[in-house]
Amino acid sequence: SKKDSILYKASDIKLLVPEVRESGDIVPTSSTTTQLAIGDALAIAAMKYKKFDKFDFKKIHPAGSLGAKLRTVGDIMLTGNKIPIINQNIKIIDALKILSKKKLGVLIIQNKNKKTKVALIGCGLIGQSWAVSFLSAGFSVSLFDPTEGVTETAKEKIKSKLKDLQNLGLIPDNSISDYLEKTHLAQSISEATQDSIYIQESGPENLEIKKKLTHEIDKETPTNIPIASSTSGIPTSFYANDVLGKHRCLVAHPINPPHLIPAVEVVPAPFTKGAVTQQVKEIIRSINKVPIELTKEIPGFVVNRLQGALLAEAFELKKEGIASAEDIDTAISHGLGLRWSFMGPFQTIHLNAPEGISGYVERYEQMYKEMFNNPSLDWSSVLENGLKEEILNLFDETKRENFEKQRDDKLAKLILHKRSSSR
Repeated sequence: SKKDSILYKASDIKLLVPEVRESGDIVPTSSTTTQLAIGDALAIAAMKYKKFDKFDFKKIHPAGSLGAKLRTVGDIMLTGNKIPIINQNIKIIDALKILSKKKLGVLIIQNKNKKTKVALIGCGLIGQSWAVSFLSAGFSVSLFDPTEGVTETAKEKIKSKLKDLQNLGLIPDNSISDYLEKTHLAQSISEATQDSIYIQESGPENLEIKKKLTHEIDKETPTNIPIASSTSGIPTSFYANDVLGKHRCLVAHPINPPHLIPAVEVVPAPFTKGAVTQQVKEIIRSINKVPIELTKEIPGFVVNRLQGALLAEAFELKKEGIASAEDIDTAISHGLGLRWSFMGPFQTIHLNAPEGISGYVERYEQMYKEMFNNPSLDWSSVLENGLKEEILNLFDETKRENFEKQRDDKLAKLILHKRSSSR
């Protein structure tokens, strides 16, 4: 744009697949809208500008048909290969101003024409953490707890958590009072849910209480607003089966502490509308969380079932006098947990065997059968019924050395961090 004295060079126009794109390429969307890579836009902004106005935006949207339906001019979206790009229907000069104000990877967008208020029902530790996550992403929050005095106490704890995150550089360096101005203490569920675009219930882990709360929230909320529960293990069909608006009910289970850990399990019931599930995943992404969608309901979901399996063995080892509690903890904190902090069990074993996950299963399946006295253990069939293909799609065998080096580099950095933080 010569008018604004900006020079932007794109290496090429890539029409088709994400695999050939690089940050900085101009990519026409299905609607032929030209788009600009955020990485280069930030670089240009840093070179050309020193002072910027304040902008107010809402969400990060994915590319594709769903994203296209949700996006409006000025929204920032993600391409299929996770390169953030910005819709060029907004003036580039304005885009640069927005981007230069944000830390890379923490882009928060607020469109003034969209509602950005969420209702948080239940203000214990989980509700407080949800509030911190939404506030730091630019949302307003409305808090309600049926226990007298809890919401007032929660606001003070939210303030403290926001200060901690700010001191660590994890959230924008706004005035704490700006966040607190967007924190409303409601006197009822009806007041809390009014004009909210999303409801997150974080009441006690009690089936009957969940049923009652969900019925009350459903009565007070328009039928197009999602109602999510923070339950750690109660499936939606257990507590919402008799709710009139059950089609918009589902689980959004955070991992404790939720204001720090990104993963959120999204667990719809068979009666939950698919569009609601996708809407909730978008909201989760917009507060810089990572949704884990379950395709079937199961008590405990994924995270607690994995944790439960490990805990069961830890207790058994302690019971049998195999090792002390301290050494069992050390086996995770100084052993398996180091890799698990940035890769899951499948990627771990895929890189542990020269032949990949197939070689690992072939080599060790029998050992695990005997170890746990479980003849029915059958990893081979799971492998051949889709797991092998899925893993190979995620981790191309021709790039194995790259994945191994990435693992080793991350491990080295993590070990250095642990050493320095323990001094």
